[in-house]
Amino acid sequence: MSLLDELAEDTGDYEIVAAPGSARRRPRGRLKARKVKRIIRYVSPWSVFKVSLLFYFCLWVILTVAGVILWQFAVAAKLVSNLEDFLAELFASTEFHLDGRQLFRASAIAGVVLVFAGTGFTVLMSLLFNVICDVTGGIRLTVLELESTRQEVRTRALGQFVAEGALPPQPRDGSSRRSNTQRRRRN
Repeated sequence: MSLLDELAEDTGDYEIVAAPGSARRRPRGRLKARKVKRIIRYVSPWSVFKVSLLFYFCLWVILTVAGVILWQFAVAAKLVSNLEDFLAELFASTEFHLDGRQLFRASAIAGVVLVFAGTGFTVLMSLLFNVICDVTGGIRLTVLELESTRQEVRTRALGQFVAEGALPPQPRDGSSRRSNTQRRRRN
């Protein structure tokens, strides 16, 4: 049994541990996990376009900066001049020169073209996914879902623990809150 299967079968209670320095916060109740099945039937092409454009743009920037750093390292280590000499001998040329600026311009333009091509291809694949999901019914996933509403645990003077729900505590004098009869009359 894999770890993922064990997590999927685990429906136990989880205790919330307070972060260091958060002594002022009230203790919270336990979270309960339940196994839920979800079906993915549609992916928005506009969302895919925005995410993939940002992803491919970041990838292009990272690769361009890494290329410039590697080029500067190669120039400082005289690897570029050794490569130029080797290529000059290989092609039986008197002189062979690699222009760093021209290589940078060409790689930057090629990178921009690849960013838009990759984005278009990703959007096209999302459209194909939507068509396939219309035919097959989607992709079924099983996920663990933690309960979203936790109950606060409050301590009273006698040391009793009282779990309170979503309603705030009623004031003792009743002046600022309506009574139950007033609420019923209004509804």
